[in-house]
Amino acid sequence: MLTRKITDIVQENYQYASILHEFGLPFYEYTEQTLAEACQAKGLNVAQVVRGLEAIHKVNAIPVWQDYPIELVIHYLRLTHKIFIQEKLPYMANLVRNLKPLPTLPKATQMLIRDLQWLFPLFHEDFTKHIQDEEDTLFRYILTLVQAQQGTCKLGELHYQMERYSIQYFALEHHTHDDEMLGIRELTNGYTLEPAYDLHLAVLFEELKALESALITHAQVEDEILFVKALRLEQQVRATLKLKSTWN
Repeated sequence: MLTRKITDIVQENYQYASILHEFGLPFYEYTEQTLAEACQAKGLNVAQVVRGLEAIHKVNAIPVWQDYPIELVIHYLRLTHKIFIQEKLPYMANLVRNLKPLPTLPKATQMLIRDLQWLFPLFHEDFTKHIQDEEDTLFRYILTLVQAQQGTCKLGELHYQMERYSIQYFALEHHTHDDEMLGIRELTNGYTLEPAYDLHLAVLFEELKALESALITHAQVEDEILFVKALRLEQQVRATLKLKSTWN
């Protein structure tokens, strides 16, 4: 691997591009250099970079979240939010920003690049806002219910939250955001490359597909586990409040 050109390494596996990016080696800036030459130019430990590249082949199984308390489910979802916002989206935004609609590319591909450079920032902004809203409202409400069940919640805060929100309301709202990538998927024809594509665009399309797959998994955890657990919890808290009211 050390004597292979960066371009050839990324061509073999598009995921290598994101690892190189983390080490400060954007593949499109080192196309004609070998991995060893690029690492030397950046003053990087080449063995460490190779280990980073090889690490993508290790598979980490997702836990069976049905067996975990709702607080841990939220913790997992917050961690994935952090990865999306702090790692995945900035990397993809950098890929999009550095795309070049070269005259050697087909006219349709040049137009696609320009359209992506207009659309992706809008998607980035909307998706970031959706995550922030989810953490500030849905997660906060569920954790308030957890505190209520544990007897550590202030009743004033609990009543305010339960009058303002409901799990059913959040679930319905969530379904309206279930396909955040629809616009990009349609623009790219399902991430389909034209016969005369360039490597940069191929890497971006692979990242878009991977992001969509991750978002599908993320949505399944929310729809099939978080909301089910939260609805049951909400019902228990309402029943407890009703019972307490009959004692007074």
